[in-house]
Amino acid sequence: PLLMDITALINSDRVNEGDVLLLEEGIYFQSVAVTKNHIRIVAKGPGVIFDGRSMLIYAFILPDVVGVMIEGINIRHYRASGILIEYGLGHRIVNNKISNMIENGIELVTSASNLIWKNEISNCYDGVLLISGSTNNWVIENVTRSCFGDGYKSFLEPDSNNAFIANTAIGNRNNGMEIYGSNNLVLDNMLIDNGL
Repeated sequence: PLLMDITALINSDRVNEGDVLLLEEGIYFQSVAVTKNHIRIVAKGPGVIFDGRSMLIYAFILPDVVGVMIEGINIRHYRASGILIEYGLGHRIVNNKISNMIENGIELVTSASNLIWKNEISNCYDGVLLISGSTNNWVIENVTRSCFGDGYKSFLEPDSNNAFIANTAIGNRNNGMEIYGSNNLVLDNMLIDNGL
């Protein structure tokens, strides 16, 4: 079946703030820009796959929006990051499988109060990256493995007041966790066979 252009659908008057987009199973060759607040994008089953075929840049980009949810999606083979949140607030990124990104699995740039929960990330550069003043984020019960860089990185001094709880980092080539900034909570994480 021909799968709908999700960015065009979100931009249309058929989708309003607060709507849920329930994705049919299939392989999506798309980059999705979520430009409305409080949209939920949820996989209908385990066979919802976004494959960038090493040609597309991002699977999902959330630029300057609030309260978006992305749940249950398999994301693979994009040239940059699987999910990029820029200037975002209050998003929920839950139970996704992200693999084989040239850049990062999940990247938060100048974003606050997001929940990154129960995602599985492998073979990316960094698994979860918080940068450029990302604060008050909750990174909970994720698994990162076999990443080229770090499993979890809170990169700069302004990246503060974040919580990293009950995450696992296995076999990442650099650090399991590299946490800068101030007042970050790092609790009950498991780091196994990481490079440094």
